[in-house]
Amino acid sequence: MYFMLMIDSFAWPHCIGQTRIKEVLEAAIVNDSLGHAYLFSGDEGCGKFAAALDVALGLLCENPKVRPCLACPSCRKVRDYAHPDFHIIMPVVLTKEHKSDGDLSALGWEEVARCAKERIGEPYSMPDHEKAPSIPVDWIREVNHTIQGGAHGVGMNVAILDGVDVLNREAANSMLKLLEEPPSGTVLLLLTSRMSEVLPTIVSRCQILRFAWLSPEEIREELARRFGAEETAEADRSIFDTGSLGKSLQLFKNPPAEVRKDAAAFLDLCNGGEWPAIAQRIDVMVEWKDLDRYENFFGAVIGLVRDAFLHELPGIENVFLTDRPWRPPAAFSHDGVGMVLDICAKSIAAVRGYANTMLVLSNCAIALAEVFRAQKQ
Repeated sequence: MYFMLMIDSFAWPHCIGQTRIKEVLEAAIVNDSLGHAYLFSGDEGCGKFAAALDVALGLLCENPKVRPCLACPSCRKVRDYAHPDFHIIMPVVLTKEHKSDGDLSALGWEEVARCAKERIGEPYSMPDHEKAPSIPVDWIREVNHTIQGGAHGVGMNVAILDGVDVLNREAANSMLKLLEEPPSGTVLLLLTSRMSEVLPTIVSRCQILRFAWLSPEEIREELARRFGAEETAEADRSIFDTGSLGKSLQLFKNPPAEVRKDAAAFLDLCNGGEWPAIAQRIDVMVEWKDLDRYENFFGAVIGLVRDAFLHELPGIENVFLTDRPWRPPAAFSHDGVGMVLDICAKSIAAVRGYANTMLVLSNCAIALAEVFRAQKQ
């Protein structure tokens, strides 16, 4: 369909694991049977963007033997987000200064370019938005217009469209034009972690590739390569069991034991009604600026409360492999546990909805303190 890649091998410098996906894509590239649109579906951080980046690098690479080489002018331009035939569209958070009369301003275009470069720099990075992200429709229009103008280099245009599940109808309609009538030599790589949210009109026009969870061994090996064997040898085993390198990277930087420690301290302060100390701790937590860290924190609170209650039940002494990390107030009841779990579940939902973290943490602390006070009466 495009051209035969007469090369010795196709390299995957960024994507780890996903052997089946690599075999399918590599065969299609080398045998000149690559489709014009693929939909990569899978969990966040499992390698969708890394694979898409490697495909783009390989298709635009100038090395006649091994692609991508990461050394030729084309590869360097792709990695610098400066190649005229390489395009990225992704969800971003924009402020008023990034828009002018509803369209992207000069600062807006600088911001989307910065986000794209950051994503290329760490293909396994997880979304970390303080507010709900969106895909600017004029970004899609600009890419659409550029691709329709034809390729400049090796005769191919490659576009990565991340987060297609968050497209509004206007943006989706603009992208559909490109999916329906792509110029010769165009390859569109669409990415989603929520397949059920992608519009059927988009799904029907793509070849679907489903990315699997990564094995603990694959994640351990990659973390050891990045941070050293000694550092990873001492890490909590749960870090390697996420199925997602992106999630494991986050946990490696914020170990589960530290998260549980923060959660236990927060519970103790709420149980004691120590409001000055609670306020100080919330001030520190607000500076995390990482939505996944808040989710992990509330998840740890849920785990501590659940485990503390189960410790009190007879006949399950061998269920827990560690000592009880947090002790509830005396006579802590099943109803109390249920209320705490409900409070944390609502807090997680609020965080996912990009609510003000100060308010979420404050409301959570007040609600927990009320539950603990009622349990003591």
